[in-house]
Amino acid sequence: MDDDDDILMKYLLASSSDEELSKNSGSMHDNSSSMDETSDDNSTDDDATSSRTARSTYDGPSSRTARLTWAERHTQVENSSFNSYLKNADENEMDGTGVWDPTCYEGRQFRRRFRVPYTIFLELVEEYKLDCSKLRSTGPYDERLLVLGALRVLGSGSPFDLIEELNCIDKETNRKFFHRFVNWGRRESSKWIYLPRTEAEICHVVDVYKSLGYPGALGSADGVHFYWDKCPAGLSNACTGKEKLPTLAFQFVVSHTKWIMSVTNAHFGTDNDKTISRYDQAIIDVREGGRFSKYKFELYTGNNDDTITEEGLYYIVDGGYHTWGCLICPFKIQQPGTSCEVWSSALESIRKDVECTFGILKVRFLILKHPLRLHDMEVIEDVVHTCAMIHNRLMQYDDRDDWDCTGGVDGGTVDYGAPNSGDAASTGDGLFSESAKLGPIADAVLMNATVAEGRCKRVSYTRGEYRRTHTGVTPFFDNNDNELDEEGETSTDDKFKFDRRRQNLIRHYQHMKRFAQRHEKHPATVLPANS
Repeated sequence: MDDDDDILMKYLLASSSDEELSKNSGSMHDNSSSMDETSDDNSTDDDATSSRTARSTYDGPSSRTARLTWAERHTQVENSSFNSYLKNADENEMDGTGVWDPTCYEGRQFRRRFRVPYTIFLELVEEYKLDCSKLRSTGPYDERLLVLGALRVLGSGSPFDLIEELNCIDKETNRKFFHRFVNWGRRESSKWIYLPRTEAEICHVVDVYKSLGYPGALGSADGVHFYWDKCPAGLSNACTGKEKLPTLAFQFVVSHTKWIMSVTNAHFGTDNDKTISRYDQAIIDVREGGRFSKYKFELYTGNNDDTITEEGLYYIVDGGYHTWGCLICPFKIQQPGTSCEVWSSALESIRKDVECTFGILKVRFLILKHPLRLHDMEVIEDVVHTCAMIHNRLMQYDDRDDWDCTGGVDGGTVDYGAPNSGDAASTGDGLFSESAKLGPIADAVLMNATVAEGRCKRVSYTRGEYRRTHTGVTPFFDNNDNELDEEGETSTDDKFKFDRRRQNLIRHYQHMKRFAQRHEKHPATVLPANS
């Protein structure tokens, strides 16, 4: 204990001596300052003012670089990488070169980095300014630079720190604008993502499938999962499904030209296709009535040229959906070489249009391919709808959805062989009364049959139990208020309608295949008038 007391006393004496030295040095500093004041009052006042200013503004070694004036910030923005594209556009606006020309190097580089050509970029900027500029101001920054940052995040999934280095705008400003931009994109998506609304639009979609041997098909439907990296811990079990990772599921309905016609809201990853289809408005519109349920089309019965009339359009889906009359799926297990197996394989090849659309979206917008680092599920919904909206804009810009019976897609050599809705006279129920030559249809049907015969798939299938993940929802009923069976399927009447329509489609496909084989031997063969 004596040694400890000695150490403590030495420490106190040393501290007291330090305090005295500091006081003495302070008094000496005061004396020297007073002598300086008597010698030169003006210089002392200037030095004191500058020292107080320095002490009040200096907060660390990086404060000089972090705190920039508006003039310095404006200079950095003018010299930023993103602003170089805007300068290029202003310089070449009159002659239409540079970024205005999508075929030159600058134009292709702009689209590769921001996923849209410069003309569509200007349309997005003007529409956003018209809709949102009165509600929220972007401050002294140009909206074009902020829109470029939002498009770069969608296209590459880059963090906002990197965007700050590219447009020299604070990352927090870029982050807030990105949320506002995708929210506006979701509201704007209703103008670009919609089911066919007129008779001409319905024929535009249906005739493609009709030329491939599947009349009455309105599109292909399927679900896609996006990995949610920032999933809250409380939702981890609800979002972790067959992918073994937290995901959010969306259901898309697309045409054969890959035009997106419907996107659902986000569902938890444990929801399967059967559950999501019951909340998909696009499927409800086709199943429960409306203009799609009244549309009529004819199918060959396989007995000479006899036909039957079917009423109501349908979607092409995989085997994970309900057995409804408005959802046609291939057979699960069939013997190779049988008519059902050939028809199912051809149907699976046609249904790849929706799978290709998922691949295009994930490659074009890498934010969907990479783990989503967003905390709010509603923001993820905004991002998916915005990406789908831009996808349809690019489809229209590239003329990927324009086709006819002579020029094909984008004036190319693709020939679907369907009658042109603008030239052929159509009846009130959507059926064409004029005859069409078998040539293009025969080539398409024969090609599908050849591919199908070469694919002998043997897939084992086990039906899982139907899971209801939405709590508080009334029990599932069909249109006739009949309760579903224990496997979650529909009533017997709906199953009968599904089986009958699928058998009729098989007979029609076999009839078209025979015509195609006959046309291969005798090219002058012509379809009957009801085709």
